[in-house]
Amino acid sequence: MSTHRYEYLILDVETTVNSSRSFKGTPFDTSNYIVLAGLKYPSGVCHFYDFVNDNDSHPYGIHDKFISDISDTYILVGQNIGFDLHYVRKYMNDEYWYEWIQNVSIWDTQIAEYLLCGHTSKFQSLDALSTKYGGELKDNAIKGYWNSGIKTEEIPKDELTSYLMGDLTNTSIVFEQQRKNPLMEDRKFRKVLSVQMEHRLVTLEMEHNGMKFDQIVCSDELTLLRAHIKMLTQELTEVMDTYIGSYVESNPVSHQHIKLVLSGGELKYDSVKIVADENLNPIKYKTGARAGQFKTKKVVDSQHISGMLDFDIQDTSNSTLKNIVKRHKEDEVGRFCTNVLKLRKVTKDAGTYFEGYSKECWEHDSCIHPNYNHAATNTGRISCTKPNVMNITRKET
Repeated sequence: MSTHRYEYLILDVETTVNSSRSFKGTPFDTSNYIVLAGLKYPSGVCHFYDFVNDNDSHPYGIHDKFISDISDTYILVGQNIGFDLHYVRKYMNDEYWYEWIQNVSIWDTQIAEYLLCGHTSKFQSLDALSTKYGGELKDNAIKGYWNSGIKTEEIPKDELTSYLMGDLTNTSIVFEQQRKNPLMEDRKFRKVLSVQMEHRLVTLEMEHNGMKFDQIVCSDELTLLRAHIKMLTQELTEVMDTYIGSYVESNPVSHQHIKLVLSGGELKYDSVKIVADENLNPIKYKTGARAGQFKTKKVVDSQHISGMLDFDIQDTSNSTLKNIVKRHKEDEVGRFCTNVLKLRKVTKDAGTYFEGYSKECWEHDSCIHPNYNHAATNTGRISCTKPNVMNITRKET
């Protein structure tokens, strides 16, 4: 690292978007890389680093030049900077990364805004913050390229550079205005903000390391869960058919059907009636492909259903069904509600934890790399998405 270090540098990168996932620019796809990086200095000067075409313009390569330059600062500033740092890490070995990250602080303008606004400003985009703080909205021509299927590395360099400069300029404006917020004069608030930025570096490491996921075990467990779902569905359908099967196709996951089976009520269902004339004689088609067939029309019929219970229930939530089970442990009602609860659980396990997580697992390291969000909740707590690995209980692991 240089002996001269800048107070701060503004960082932004433009990357490839080679992924089949919903987040196509994810840094955890090994085929993605930086196309163009930019740094904005306190003086206003911007430096750009073409990772595709200019790698021979520096004795040690443009990658090393970029890494050297971002090391010459005390604070690295960015909008949703975790994304950029994941890409920066692709060009560092672990030893250098850990040394570097211990000697630099970050300022994520999205997290800062969230804290400055008392957790009411969630996931604010750079465009939204630029509008608030006096920046200029960027030309959407680059997004037009992406929407048309043109890859980042195929976009004309001058246009991509202009787009990146707009991001750097707006991020700089937002950063300077956030630092002028009266809350920044409060020592306790500054401490909270500093700790939150440190926490972002921790969750960045958690995202990078990921969570190991055994696809073979997953496949075996999923087979067992699907068999269990099939068995429970058949058992529940047989019971429900005795109450509503004459009118509709019983659906064990339908709250309406479950409520009717338990506490009864009016069941509305579609049926087909033969059209009759004024003398109540059925009318037939006289011509065409349906000549000789009775004319019909769809109508909505209703039927009163007598349920298992002698009292009404307001809903069929899990808590309601569990209360019913406590009162009917040994009879048909208790067994029915128990099976409904089991079906809901194994269906969620199969869809969320096995099928869902399997889709989020990367083949190159057999890991799930979730997103930890620092600007998403009303309370200030961290949340997790794509997928939510914070939702796994100890029993489910």
